[in-house]
This record gives sequence, structure tokens and C-alpha cells, in this order.
Amino acid sequence: MGILGALFDFSFTEFLTAQLVKFLYGFTVIGVGLAYIVVVLGSFGQGAGQGLLALVGGGIVALLALAYVRVVLEFIMVLFQIYENTRVIAEQGIAKPAQSSPLPSSAPPPVSRPRASAPYGPLMKPLSDEDERRPFPT
Repeated sequence: MGILGALFDFSFTEFLTAQLVKFLYGFTVIGVGLAYIVVVLGSFGQGAGQGLLALVGGGIVALLALAYVRVVLEFIMVLFQIYENTRVIAEQGIAKPAQSSPLPSSAPPPVSRPRASAPYGPLMKPLSDEDERRPFPT
């Protein structure tokens, strides 16, 4: 299914984003490049100092913008790869976990131990002698 087919796929079985990533990145490279050229030429029209600043600073900003767009698009592609891999695993069937064997009949039953009372009162404040003699509220 092509891009036009994916546009009119109302069941969303085919994703359009994965097909458009190369186009989007190419479009971004061209747009950032043209914007950089326009800014540099306009800055040189204002003066040599501003032109040199735009030449260096604008280049750094353009590279950072391209890196940002690239990272975002790669993240989107990773999400699609995770989807594809998960779909393949689901189609193959997930391995059932091994069933745990019951305890052998010769094993003694688990021992329940009473909880030891700690010498602490509310909010972990140590108890005084008077607190120990007072009965607990019911």
C-alpha cells in the first residue's frame, strides 16, 4: 500500500508516518538550509559584523535544529520498530511460563511466627514506663 492508500486507510492498519520520515527529514534539511542562507545574506546587508555573527552562530543553530529534528524522527521510528517487533511476537505466540510444581508432600508446612512487638509508640516515639502499663484502646 502506498502513501495515498495509507491516507485513505480508515482502519489504520498501515502507518503513514514510517513512510514519510525520509521526506520529512529531507524537507527539514532544505528548509533549515534556505532559512540559514536568508538569515546570513540579510545579516551581511546590515553589516559585516552581524553577517559574520550570523554565519557562525546561524550555522551552529542550524546544525542543532537538524540534530533535534533527526533525534525526534529517530525516536518515532524506534516506536514503530517496537510496534512491529511486538506484533511479530504476538503473531508467533508468547511462550507460556513454566508451571511451578507443588511442594513435595514430605515438606513440612510453613511456620508462622508471631510478630515481635517493638518498644515504639505512635510515630516511632520510644515508649515510657507509664505507656507500657496503660492498656491499648479497643
